[in-house]
This record gives sequence, C-alpha cells and structure tokens, in this order.
Amino acid sequence: MRLRLMHLESVYTRMFIIMCVAFIPIVLGLCFYVYQQHNYLVSYTQKTSQNFTNLAAHDESELFNSTHTLLRSMAAVPLIQSGNWQLCNKYLASLLQNQTTYVNLGVISLNGDALCEGTRSQQVLGTNFADRGYFQRALATHGIVAGEYQIGRLSKEPMIMVAMPLVGPHGKTMGVLYAALDLNSIARNRHKGQLAADARLTVLDREGTVLSTIPASPYVVGKPFPEPDILALTQASAQNAEIVARPDKSKWLISYAHAGLDNDPNALTLIYQEPIASLLYQTNRNFWAGAAIILTLTALALLIGWGGIQALVGRNVRYLTAAARRYGQRKFNTRIGNMLTGTEFQEIGRRFDAMARELGKQERLWAMSMQRQQGQNRVLRMVAQNTDLDDTLTELVRFTEEQNEGILASIILLATDGQHVESCIAPSLPASFGEQLIGLAIGPNTGSCGTAMYEKRVIIAHDINLSPYWADYKNLALDQGLRACWSHPILSPEERVLGSVAMYSKTPRRPSLEDLQAGQMVAELAAVAIEHRRQRHTLRYQSRHDMLTGLYNRTVLADHIAQAIKEASTTGGHVTVLVMDLDGFKEINDSHGHTIGDILLQQVARRLEHCVRADSEDTVSR
Repeated sequence: MRLRLMHLESVYTRMFIIMCVAFIPIVLGLCFYVYQQHNYLVSYTQKTSQNFTNLAAHDESELFNSTHTLLRSMAAVPLIQSGNWQLCNKYLASLLQNQTTYVNLGVISLNGDALCEGTRSQQVLGTNFADRGYFQRALATHGIVAGEYQIGRLSKEPMIMVAMPLVGPHGKTMGVLYAALDLNSIARNRHKGQLAADARLTVLDREGTVLSTIPASPYVVGKPFPEPDILALTQASAQNAEIVARPDKSKWLISYAHAGLDNDPNALTLIYQEPIASLLYQTNRNFWAGAAIILTLTALALLIGWGGIQALVGRNVRYLTAAARRYGQRKFNTRIGNMLTGTEFQEIGRRFDAMARELGKQERLWAMSMQRQQGQNRVLRMVAQNTDLDDTLTELVRFTEEQNEGILASIILLATDGQHVESCIAPSLPASFGEQLIGLAIGPNTGSCGTAMYEKRVIIAHDINLSPYWADYKNLALDQGLRACWSHPILSPEERVLGSVAMYSKTPRRPSLEDLQAGQMVAELAAVAIEHRRQRHTLRYQSRHDMLTGLYNRTVLADHIAQAIKEASTTGGHVTVLVMDLDGFKEINDSHGHTIGDILLQQVARRLEHCVRADSEDTVSR
C-alpha cells in the first residue's frame, strides 16, 4: 500500500492523471460547441471580416501617412527651399532608387509647370499639371490631399497621387509637392494569405474606380466598380459588415471601410467579399475533421501518455541541467531552445538561451572593455612618463585601429596659429598622405578633418567620393583607397582646437554608435597628451624665464655663468658679466603707474636682446 501511495506522489503520475481528467470537459465542450457553432459562426465571421477590412484600411492610411511624412521631409530640404531645381532632379531620382512604392516624386510651380521630378527627361520639360484635381485641391485646401486613378504624364504608369503645398521660408506657398504611388503598393497582396479561397478584396478611389484587387485582376484596374448596389452601401457609413443576397440568390458577406489621410479620410474604399456557402462548408468540414482527430488522439494519448510524459519531461530536465552546468563553466555558447519539447519547457529554454546570449555579450563587452582600458592605460602611462608626443600619438592610433576592425586612423595637429596643419600621425597610411596635409589651412569643406577643426564638431562623410566636405580633396583620399571618413575635433579644456582624429574606411559606410564613441574617446586621450606636453613646456618655460620680460631668470643666469667660467678656465678665455640698473625707475612707477613701468622694463629687455650677438652664447637675464 505504501509503495502505491509513493508511486501516486510522483509528478509524472499526477501529470498523467490530470491529462486523463482534462479530456472529460473537452469531450463535453465539443458536444456543446457543435450546438452553438452554426449561430456563432456567422456573427463571428462578420466581426472578423470587418476587423480584416479595418486592418487593411489602416495599412493603406499608414501608406498615405508615411507618404505625408516623406513629402514634409522633402519640403524641408534646403535645395528645394532654395529652388535649386537642377540638383532637385538628382535628389529626387536618388530617392526613387531601390524602392517600389513610388513611381515618381516631384515639385510643381503655382501655375502647374513641372519644376523637378525623379523621372525627368528632355521630352517632358514642358509638362503642365494645372488641370489635375490633386493639384487644385492641394492649393485650395492648403493641406495634404489624395488624388484619383490616373496615368502619369511623366512616368506613363497607372498611379494615385498624394500632394501638399510647398511653403517657402517666409510662409509663402511656392508650389505643390507630390508623390505618385505605384498601384502595386496599394494592398501589394500583403493580405493575400489571409483571404479565404473564394474571397476577394477590392480597393477603389473616391470616384469608385478600381485601383487594386486580391486576387489580382488587371483587367478591372482603372475601370468603374461593376456592382453599383454594393458601391451604394459603402456611401452610407464609414465602415460596416452585412450579408447581401445577390440576384442569383447566393448570399455574400460584404464588409467595407474607408481609408485616407486625416483631412481626407475617404480617399480610398476597401471592399471585402466572401460567399457564405463556402464559409460554412469549409468551417463545418474542418470542425468535424478536427473532432474526429481529437477523439482518435484522445484514445491514443491515454495509451502512450504515461511513457511519453516520463520520456519527454525527463529528457527536458536533463537538457536544462546540462545547460546550467555549462553556464557555470562560463561556456555561454550553449543553446537548448530548439532541443526542448513542450511550450513551458521551450519557454524556459528560450529564456535560458536569452540569458546565455546576454551573458556571452557581457563577457565579450567586458573583454573588449578590458582591452580598451589596457590601451588607455598604456597611452596614459606614456603621457605620465613624458614620452615624446609623436610616439604617444602613434601608439594611440595603433590602439584605435586594433579596437576597430577595418579602420585606418590618423591624428592631425594644428600649428600654434590654430589655422594650419603642423603634422599628421598616420602610421598605417603612406608617408606621402600626411606630407600633403602639412601646411593646409582649415576651413569649411576642407575634408572631414579640416571641417571638423573649423566647426568644432564631428564631421561624417559616409562616401568621400560624394561628400561636399571632400569636393576639393577627394583624390587625396581616393588614391589611398579610402572611401569613408568621420573626424572628431581635438579640443582643449578651454575649447581651443588642438587637432583632429580621423577614422577611415576602405568602403563607403556610416559609423555606428560604437564607432563614434571610440572616436570621441581617442580625441579625448589625444587632448590629454597634447595638453600635458603644452603644460610641461609651459612649466619648463616659467621655471627658466622672467614672466614680465620673457628674459632668462636668476637661476638660468647662475647656471650660464657657472658653465661659462668652467669653459673659460679650460680654454683660457674670459667671462664678462654686465649688471645694469635703471635710474629714476621708482619715480616712473610713482608718477605714471606700474603698468607704464612694466612696459618700460619690457622695452629695455627687447633692446638689450637686440644688442647681443645672434650667433654667440651671450645671455640676457633679469
């Protein structure tokens, strides 16, 4: 008896009993479901079809809204605001590349003449659109509008237009922006897989002209919708679902919804149609087939449930245990999500996998952080040890290239005038590359580095061949196979420009957030090294010179006198020390002030410096 009770306490046994009990309400519920199925099905299908139609309408509205966003972005482009139509044609043509949503993009003047468009050619330079409805409504409503079905005069393709006024910098309407939507982008068959076998979805414009159908029917596109009684239903309300009897006595489920823009919500009408007979036949057939399968599987499950639970649950637990053990050994490349069975175990497995990915990511980030920290410490150690600046910056450049795969780096230093390049540290690039930069003046459009130093901000050229920053210097980079560059200015704590850090790629690319963060870190380290050298030179200068006159101070004078006496005693030469004072200097300070007295001392110092021999070891000191 005790053995039997212990056996019943097993989790596997209890799960098997629960499974057997669970089948009882399933069978009872199945019988009740048959009774309710027919009445519920029609009502449910009406709601489902309406939801589907609403979803499709929402998608088309989103297409219009995204087009509105595109037009607003185009309106803000400086070359369109300034009326540079020649560049505008190229800009719009670039927008049309590698996309299938729009047939054309363009700008129309207030009198209807085409100013620029993405498909412009010499044969259509005189095209006028003043008679187009969308053009007139856009100017009349001062807002975004949608047109009707039409054949484009420029593209010769069927389309539907979305247009909005182009407002200039001073709030004055300059013309009309438009986007020609390819009819294939209307619906695009994206809902095809959701339609029943005998169902169809039709998209109409505001005039009732067919724009698109699912399944595709090209013979009706561009023609009036052939069922006026259904078209009349769509004009009664914004959306609805009804069962309609056709002249052949067949009953069809009809649902419809309008789509469009916020201020033009009825630009499109979507009509979904499905025969009731087909709907009920397929559903009933699937239901009874499912019921038979469920009953068969129930009997089979009761026979194999015990062994299946033992095998499956135990197998999953073993996989989870082994995975946990490997995680404890810091082996985070283990994945068990696809090895487990059962929804709950698969969810646990997915969470285990997500945890392993995150731990692995953190492990990699930690390793990268340690490498980056070691590199930073190495550079900072060189700075603290007063290593030559060029050697320190060379090490910093090599460290940058090690941390960023596929990147070639350089550091440019400005001369003391803050306007010209003094040196270029680029160990991975030919020496001729840096030599050509020496002496160049910084300014706008002087490459990424020159512009970054001039504007004190990060400059990105994802394609040097096309970047305006490199217009006059691109051959300098292209000859070395460099195609992309982003530059960070090196700034002192007082925001004084010291130089720049450039990161080059041999392929056109945009820098990632990590790339920009790495560049900023290098610029800050370079600023520390440069400022350290400047401060060291400043301290050395202050320790050896009088701060008012710039002459050597007493300490340097004593050293020079001692050295001169030592050399004279060796060579038999002579040493002369001339000591001067200014008579009446106190009266000058008292009568004219200390500022005038300081100026006098500075002038005397300059004149004494001009008196000594330039090619000698003479020393003037205060």
